[in-house]
Amino acid sequence: MKGLQGDRGDKGVKGRRGPPGKPGAVGHRSTTQRQQSGPKPGPRSEPTRTKRPRTERQDDGRRHVSKRWSGDEADGLLNWPQGTKDDPATTCYELGLMHSHLKDGYFYIDPNQGCPCDAVKVYCNFTAGGSTCIDPVYSQIQISWRPKDKSNLSVHWFSQQRAGKKLEYSGVDVVQLRFMQFHSLTSFQHMTIRCTSSQARLLGTVNSIKGSIHLLGDSGNEIGSRLTTVVSGDGEIVVVVKAQGNVEQHQQDKELLPVRDFGVDTRSLSALESEFTVDIGPICFL
Repeated sequence: MKGLQGDRGDKGVKGRRGPPGKPGAVGHRSTTQRQQSGPKPGPRSEPTRTKRPRTERQDDGRRHVSKRWSGDEADGLLNWPQGTKDDPATTCYELGLMHSHLKDGYFYIDPNQGCPCDAVKVYCNFTAGGSTCIDPVYSQIQISWRPKDKSNLSVHWFSQQRAGKKLEYSGVDVVQLRFMQFHSLTSFQHMTIRCTSSQARLLGTVNSIKGSIHLLGDSGNEIGSRLTTVVSGDGEIVVVVKAQGNVEQHQQDKELLPVRDFGVDTRSLSALESEFTVDIGPICFL
């Protein structure tokens, strides 16, 4: 016979937590659940980037500088490059338009408008309209030859003295140089030949000097006399090369500068006159 139920005893000590159970089967979210799960995340915000400026050329040869906006264009805030290593301009011409108060001096430009890490240090001649000038690695060279050497070549080139190495220019690679040529309408370069009075007499008139002096351009072609101006006097001969590519038939002239090699026709000089000193000026683009 079953007796009466006794009183409830005291609560026992809590036992240890058991091991986790096995994972259940993957469920399926309904369309309703997906719509009610909350707002969809918006597009990931990108850091604000400042657009690089760009100097553009028009078909009529004129140039204008495109605006560079900082942040949203709706803000209407202009941010012009400063010509520094971290914030280079495209050309000195462009830099002068943005900052008319700047004095002539060294600034940084980035003609290909890419990463500022390959910006080039140039001399900006704002007095001359904003020309971009690059110094040669060697501003003065000696060109000499041995008159008694037997050679089938009448022109002696400076590169022959340097195992084929030609004139180089500070801090600029071939890519940046091509963009400088593209952005410019005119390029020019000065060279001064320092000679004795007897050498000047042997070279003769301006026309004969043009025939005796040979200049190799950046494109690998020799620079024609139509692009050179020669002034002779006081123991020196000044040679100026100027190329203008704003005319259709002269577009390729811009590829001639800078000068890469200097040569002299040794037949014009006597056996005693076998050396020249040449001052190489900067290559300038405008």
